[in-house]
Formats: sequence, structure tokens, C-alpha cells
Amino acid sequence: MLIDNYIVARQGDFLMYSLVLSLDELVNNTYVDFFSSEDPDNDGYQRPLIPNHYRKFAKYLQSGNPILASSILTAADNEQLNLNGKSLQINGRLRIVDGQHRIAGFRYLRDHDIYSYNRIKYYEIPVTIMVISPQTKIHEINTFIDINSKGKRVSTDLAIRLREKIRNHGQGFYDNKNEVIEQVATDITIILNSTKNSVWFDAIKIGPDQNGRIISINAFNKSLSDLISFYWEKGYLSNQKDVNFYTDYLCELLIECWEIIQSRWPSCFKLYNTPRFNSDYNIQKGIGVNSLHIVLTKIIRDHDKKSQKEILYEFESIIRSTKVSDSDWITGGRFMGYNSKAGFNKIAEYILTGQET
Repeated sequence: MLIDNYIVARQGDFLMYSLVLSLDELVNNTYVDFFSSEDPDNDGYQRPLIPNHYRKFAKYLQSGNPILASSILTAADNEQLNLNGKSLQINGRLRIVDGQHRIAGFRYLRDHDIYSYNRIKYYEIPVTIMVISPQTKIHEINTFIDINSKGKRVSTDLAIRLREKIRNHGQGFYDNKNEVIEQVATDITIILNSTKNSVWFDAIKIGPDQNGRIISINAFNKSLSDLISFYWEKGYLSNQKDVNFYTDYLCELLIECWEIIQSRWPSCFKLYNTPRFNSDYNIQKGIGVNSLHIVLTKIIRDHDKKSQKEILYEFESIIRSTKVSDSDWITGGRFMGYNSKAGFNKIAEYILTGQET
């Protein structure tokens, strides 16, 4: 495609083009970078299409005068884009970053109602193209995560997983608190989910084909943020060797802690099943995971020189003596409505002191 009218946008070293394409040009010149569970080396991060979503959109397109004001966000490798005189030459197809269900709706309309499609196929659609090199692919992933973790509920689990795979650990990486925390949290979550002697084995949703699991990688990662933050603040995560050591250390600690939790509240788990989680209880959902990890973090922050054995001893003492019962963790039970940071802290305080705040 040869584009005569476009706007160049620069943000630091990052480059984008804003332009207009016809609906038909979008249908014929775009694709989606889907995740494939059958290919372990696959770098796709988009979830599978949901037919009900794009069919509803196609039905809207059949109405008398649909308005398509929202722009489509795409990405292209830098070698796909060339300036030809004053025109922008686009070679090959653009990757859809945001808007895949709209494009699928266009295609569905073309395949099922060609009359309605022909009526709107020359509609002009605003399009943004992110210029992505192998070194800047993380900008594409981060943009997808930012768009879909704010406002609308779209799974970003695949993108989070891929971001850790391609993250650049070059100069300055270990000084970036958020980057290091995200890497360690993701590595821990993936390890726990694949450890057969862990209550978390096959319990965490890491891919779109893993429906029915009790918590997402994104939610589990967030529950570990303050715990990992402590180790970064102490300077224990200043290089990859230390990151590897403390990732393994925290995996071992969390596996042991969750065995203690299972022993204290056995009804909240399916002890003789694989996986062991019980969806009737909140203990392995956001409410339980966050509040129990707050308890563990408080022990570590209060006594950072303690050995793993001493930490586990104190954690077990607290869990054994708490007034919280199995029934308190029932979904829709006593802790219903505590699904916020303030709520997690209240549950943690109750576990620690027996006092309700």
C-alpha cells in the first residue's frame, strides 16, 4: 500500500504513523499475532477470537448508518515501512494490537452479507501504526497490556508471559524496580504452576486455552509485588545471578507456606485431586492469595535476617493460632466484599491479631 497522507509522531526514539485506511484495506492487509499452545517458541500474545463479540459487531454494521470512530492500533516491523518520495510505502500486512474483533467483524460481514459489506467497505478508518524493531517489541506488548488492563476486561496473561521472554536485561534494568518485580513475579508464578508438589500445580491461568483455573498469572503476580519489593529495596536483586537465587528461594518458601495453609484449612482444597484448588473457596483466589501473602511479607519485613526455617516457623505459628476458619473462606461468605487492597489488609490483620478493623 502507498499512503500519501499521514502524520508522523515521535516519542523519544519511538516512531508512529497516523493515517486513514479503507475498511476493505484493513480486512485485506492485517493479521493478528495469536498465541499457540502447540508451539512453545511462539511469540504470539493475542487471545483467540470470541465469535459472539465479532458477530455482534457485524450485526451493528448491518444497521442503516454505522459510525466507526474508534481507531485501530497496529504494528509493523521497521523494514515493512519505507518512504517513497513523500509517500509512505507499507509492505506486507500490519499486526493488529487493538481492534482484532472489529476487523473480524468486518470479515464476518464480508463472508455472510456481501451487500452490506460493499455498502461500507470504502469507509475510512483511522489507523495508528507503531514502528517495531526486534529491540522494541516490548513497546508493542506493553501497549497491549496498558490498553487491556484499564477500562475493559481483556486477558493480558499471554502478553505478560511474553514480555518476560523478550525483556531486555541490559544496562539499567536492575535499577528499575517495577521491571525487576514483574520479572521475578512472573518467573515464580510459572514455576509454581508447573511444580507437581505445589498446591498451585495447574491452578494458574497462563494461556487462553486454560479455562477453569482459579486465578490468572496477572492476579497472582500482583499478590507477590510487595514481597518481592522488599528484596529489591534491600539490594538483593541487583544482578541476574541474585535474581535467579531469590526466585528459587521464594518459590521454595511459597510452596512450604501454602502446604501450611492447606494443612490449616483442608476443606478449602481438594486434597486428593490434581489440581488441588477448590473453586468454592476464596483462599486461592485474589482475596486469599493477597491477604496471606501480606502476612508472609510482614514476617519477612519485620525480621529480614531470619532464615527460611525461622520464617516458616513463625508463619506456621500464626496460621495455626488464627481464629479464621475454613468456612470464612467460602465464596460469598464472611470475606465477601473484601476484594480490595484495604480488604486484603483487614483480613491479614485479623489473621495476625484476631482483631477486626
